[in-house]
Amino acid sequence: MNISVGNIHEKLMKTGPLKHRIIGVFGCDERPADAVTVGSVIKNGTPCLAKALFKMSSQPNVPPIYVSRDAAQETCPGVLMWFGFVEFPPMIEQMFTSDSPDTDSLCIKHNTELCTATFRDMGQFTPAGKYIVLRPIDGTDDGPGRLKSVLCFGDAQQIRNLGALVHYGAPKAFTPIMAPWGSGCSTFAGFPAGMASNAPKNTAFLSPVIPEANSWLPADTFALGIPIEIAARMADGYPSSFLVRQPSMAYPDTQEEI
Repeated sequence: MNISVGNIHEKLMKTGPLKHRIIGVFGCDERPADAVTVGSVIKNGTPCLAKALFKMSSQPNVPPIYVSRDAAQETCPGVLMWFGFVEFPPMIEQMFTSDSPDTDSLCIKHNTELCTATFRDMGQFTPAGKYIVLRPIDGTDDGPGRLKSVLCFGDAQQIRNLGALVHYGAPKAFTPIMAPWGSGCSTFAGFPAGMASNAPKNTAFLSPVIPEANSWLPADTFALGIPIEIAARMADGYPSSFLVRQPSMAYPDTQEEI
């Protein structure tokens, strides 16, 4: 399959049509000179990669970001685990479960047994490169390394259009799009980029579906993380799809009253 970053950018931006920039997730052997740490972008509170990605997508002039083992002090410890740079610590489940003795637990899993099974279901976490570089794609170049996935933020209608284009070229009914459990950094970038061994390979990921992001992600916003092969297929299918042949369905001028 021919993968043209320019074609992917053009077609996915039109599909929404998206207002926010599309973010590329790259696996790199070297750190690009213009890339900065998460802590350089999120300067207040925990340097959360998920927050940084939405800031990069929705605001201008945010530089590329890199995540690596040697930048551990400048990012949330969680992203290093979810991207496979370090192991999850023992009793990681206590951060998430309702039966945890930790009063700061997020309580987003009913009990430890369920949470342990969920982590086991994800498989082994492995970085996509020595450096994971996250930067907007605009079609002017192919980026700094191996483009593994793209991330799109949008409102409900924009994500519906993108989701429909995912399904347009897919033979399966249920698995082309999934809404997995996991951190924002894992569902935005880690799973789509193949950094969890059991993440389905031919699937786009709708997220987040845990409310930890509710304090900073706008209430009308979802994300779709798309493996690069699926993004290329979407771009190739765009010209013959409903987006061109039935545009009034995808982009209605008025809303029907019901």
